[in-house]
Amino acid sequence: MIGFDKKLTQNLMRILIIIILGFLSLARAQQTPLVVTDVKKGNFKIQKSIFTYDDAYIINENYVVFQKDNTRKTFTVDGNSFRVYDDDFSLDKNGVYYQGKLIPTDTTGFKILIYKSIPKEGKDKYAYTLLPIWKTQQGVFIETKLIKDIDPFSVETIKNSYYLKDKKHLYYYDKLVAGAEVENLMEAFANDEIISDGKTVYYGGTPLHYQREKLTQVNRRIFKTPTKVLFFSNCYDNTFLELLPYFDIPTLKALNDSYLVDKNHIYKPVDYISVNKNTYLAVPNVKKELLNKIKFFPKGRFFSDTENIYFDGIIQKHYDAATFNILTDGENYYQYDKNGIYNFTYKLDFNYTEPVQLGKNTFFVKEKLVYLNQVFDFTLGGGSYYHSLTEEELEKIKQKYANDKQMLNIKTMELYREHKVNPLGGCLPILIQLPILFALFGVLRSGIIPTDSSFLWMKLSEPDPFFILPVLNGAVSFLQQKLMGTSDNAQMKNMMYVFPIMMIVISYKMPSGLQLYWLTSSLIAVIQQYFIMKKGA
Repeated sequence: MIGFDKKLTQNLMRILIIIILGFLSLARAQQTPLVVTDVKKGNFKIQKSIFTYDDAYIINENYVVFQKDNTRKTFTVDGNSFRVYDDDFSLDKNGVYYQGKLIPTDTTGFKILIYKSIPKEGKDKYAYTLLPIWKTQQGVFIETKLIKDIDPFSVETIKNSYYLKDKKHLYYYDKLVAGAEVENLMEAFANDEIISDGKTVYYGGTPLHYQREKLTQVNRRIFKTPTKVLFFSNCYDNTFLELLPYFDIPTLKALNDSYLVDKNHIYKPVDYISVNKNTYLAVPNVKKELLNKIKFFPKGRFFSDTENIYFDGIIQKHYDAATFNILTDGENYYQYDKNGIYNFTYKLDFNYTEPVQLGKNTFFVKEKLVYLNQVFDFTLGGGSYYHSLTEEELEKIKQKYANDKQMLNIKTMELYREHKVNPLGGCLPILIQLPILFALFGVLRSGIIPTDSSFLWMKLSEPDPFFILPVLNGAVSFLQQKLMGTSDNAQMKNMMYVFPIMMIVISYKMPSGLQLYWLTSSLIAVIQQYFIMKKGA
């Protein structure tokens, strides 16, 4: 180590500091984004730091410090009723605070509705500022400004769009869309900037036309004029693509969220295929006389014309059309007919001795698919089949579930969330000392402590010449985490080994005095933890 190139060593130190800061960010991400502390009045000072401020509130009895984007604001509050809502908003009996600025209003019914995206000034054309639109029972606001005439009691967002509505009007963010018939809005087909009331299509709150022709919305991606059918390619460039003239435009309409129909054809769902101007969307094989007999199923990409089953407009010959249906418990779903149960083209490996009949011999039980006396349990990592179930076999299922590491980890994380426990909390006693270490490092390097101060074989202002202290600190760090317990989580296991190694590498150049502090405090913590655990046992 002594023979290391100085520049190389400095670069290595920078890389390691970046890594440890990454771990710090990871630990913080697992917790609430708000850091709540107490500060005695009159003792608060703004100090320079190499780090930008975390978004946070510092709360005292009758005043609050709000910090964001490397700035801080201090404002007075009612201490008894004050509460933090998120990084930007807080509330008390006096009103709502946005980034520390009070908006006097009743806080009943406070809710953030939507964020308005505004381009930032500067060279970066992709940089945006997000302005919150929010409400109480007294009004609707954008940042701190009241939006006039919006009814706060009936206002609501429109899913998949940038639009709001109340009982009388439509709004594009905070802008009134004049003339829109709010009672006839085609909300199911709203698409970011686009919405229609059946008569007029609006883009960004403004009536939209195509080559001076009036537009009518058919579904989320398909529009028509009196002479053309258009595909809206909003995923890329917000432009319309003219499709080939094989549609009967007057009769063209939506059958559901996916499929279209006219008097001649049913058309493929455009959300699931690549579309260009030459794409032929009509579903082949569906007879014209069967168009009025189309039947859809709970998962709407399947349909029947009474003769065949189709998925995304493609015929599925392996299904029996007369008995086909969907078997679902809400999240999981399979297909079935009289001949069997399917996961699309794969037929589940039951021993089929009689026709599948939902509710009679086939049903879901707690994420288990049951056919007759056979169980397909898809919670056990790929599924397992059990025939002629007995009490012993049921017990085996329970044991297998208990030994399933993947499921055990999932349930463990669910338990963490339920009880608001941070799985990385065991690292916090180590990480919390880092600011003290940085401060001591500065003190020892500043010359405040005499350079000739020594202890045993070490000069306190210089690194340990024999590298004994860095190794001891790494070993104690490992022991400390070991005592706090491990889990089957791979991330946690890696942290237990990686962190001590990082501490050895980072600390070998630190002053011996700093390393002695670290070693002493860590040893005390280990001894304390040992006796606590021994007493608990």
